[in-house]
Amino acid sequence: MTPKQSAAFWWKQLFSELGTGAIMRTPGLPGQVAGHQCGALVNLYFELARANRETTCLIEIGAHAAPQAKRFVNLKEGGRAVAYEAAPEVYERVTAGGIPQGISFVNCAVGAQAGDSPFYLPVEERLQAWGSLKPRPQGEVAMQTLSVPTITLEEAAQRAPAAGNARNLALWIEAEGAAQDVLRGGLAALSTRTGLVYVAVSDDPVQLGGCLALDVIETLLSCGFVPVARDNRYRNAWNLVAVHETVYSSHHSIIARWAYAHTGFAQMAQRISAEIEGVQRRLAEPRSAMGGGAVVHQAGPFPWEEEGPLPEDSFPAASLTVVAIAKNEARFIAEWVAFHLSIGAQQIVVYVNDTEDETRDILRRLAEHLPVIVVDWPSERHDSPQRAAYNDAVARGRRSTWMLFIDIDEFVVPFGYSSLPHFLAMIPRDVTAVGLNWRLFGSSGLRGTEIGSVLQSFRRCSHPEQYMNRHIKTLARPAAVAEMHVHHADMKAGRSVDSAFQPLHLPLIGRMEEPVFNGIQINHYQAKTFEEFVRRRRQGNANRNPSHWSHAARNDTADGFAKIDRNEVQDAHLDKFMPNFLEFHARVKALLQPS
Repeated sequence: MTPKQSAAFWWKQLFSELGTGAIMRTPGLPGQVAGHQCGALVNLYFELARANRETTCLIEIGAHAAPQAKRFVNLKEGGRAVAYEAAPEVYERVTAGGIPQGISFVNCAVGAQAGDSPFYLPVEERLQAWGSLKPRPQGEVAMQTLSVPTITLEEAAQRAPAAGNARNLALWIEAEGAAQDVLRGGLAALSTRTGLVYVAVSDDPVQLGGCLALDVIETLLSCGFVPVARDNRYRNAWNLVAVHETVYSSHHSIIARWAYAHTGFAQMAQRISAEIEGVQRRLAEPRSAMGGGAVVHQAGPFPWEEEGPLPEDSFPAASLTVVAIAKNEARFIAEWVAFHLSIGAQQIVVYVNDTEDETRDILRRLAEHLPVIVVDWPSERHDSPQRAAYNDAVARGRRSTWMLFIDIDEFVVPFGYSSLPHFLAMIPRDVTAVGLNWRLFGSSGLRGTEIGSVLQSFRRCSHPEQYMNRHIKTLARPAAVAEMHVHHADMKAGRSVDSAFQPLHLPLIGRMEEPVFNGIQINHYQAKTFEEFVRRRRQGNANRNPSHWSHAARNDTADGFAKIDRNEVQDAHLDKFMPNFLEFHARVKALLQPS
């Protein structure tokens, strides 16, 4: 897939979820919501700038009165800023009032090439923020054409105050249709020195020769940036925040919290005209703080939701709830919880089934500090405890936007995305269920039952086409689920798709014709070691009541192990998630230490 195609795909899918029906000019509450989103995007940018220690200098292009440069030096201790304003009369007005310490204010344009460039400035002072290197159609606004000195972004980066690290720059670009020219003049600076970008873009620029939003996104992607958030300022003009991939892993929790709080606001606002009282009631519902300070909102409303009372024991609202059933998983449960929270899951629900070890105690201790919910779930009440647990979660979890149903030996790895929230943002609006394929992991040649970290110990797996990988597990919108099964879901509304967002076909229950790994897979550590395999097979599982005939028929022989001990490929898909996971896992393990 070319960068252009990647940009187009990312763009189409992400904003089919956000929607752009409500903008700041929309009257009433919808416009207020859109305006809130614009301010929230600016706050996200500066929160990331503050949190990233490497960011020590901001370059503001199209600065006008340099408001962002001023905010940056006030926010960042020791921070420096360089503000570029091309219009001489604007520059003179601003400098006459004095420039704060720490800011260099430069009367110069930033464009694709150095030298003198024509600059098109509205005659009317109140419109001079529209000044640009790109002209507007004649007669639209009274304009004057000036010749202004121009440098490239590469030169601006070289002139910027350096720090003791390579990637110390943050960019703020409001170039009125010329953002692509700015970026093209500094590709090396973007790739090697910049960690954070805020850029104003347009789907239909008013300037002649103005760049399209898609072109800007393509350039950012090619330089290693991840577009993470946008607003809905105007109908065709809006603002985008992008973070370099080397910075993202350290700060994805900030981005995830923003997404939980603001994704979908425009969709809600768009429906207010028809459901004003109902939406106001939803917006007025209190927020509840979950572990790590994540903000939880009620999702929706969605077209397929049915109105009606929620169960008294409903789970809290969440953007993504991971659901599992656990039996004697004390050695592995903390790592499983830590990993899924570290990549963006907002809530974990574990049904504890007939456990004889410390699984329940470990989860309850974690629940004191993290968004973990523990449900006791004995087998004696259910023919299939696992299916019953999943359907109980659907009934109690209707306030979750998405639910992911997996086992404790399954770890979801969104290797083509920056996090699970990033993957969720890509899912088309009309999709209510996604089938995610297994990738079977083997023993990596290890023996014994003394296993440390699953993710660090077992790094070899099957070829993608291995037949066991045809199995799926399901990510679903609980409000649209008719019935959950162990592997798949019967849906009452919406489309069911695979990870490439193509129609999901299951010729056998829970199994596709061929596995699809489009940027995401479920690492299935069913084998671990032979000794652990035998131990687990003999304890039974939560899919059937212990009295069921299938428990006696479970294959715990070497032949049975050989079928799942697949080690053909060294898998590196986890690597980019490991630093953040290891840090989070260390904190989780510390919570379990005796006080």
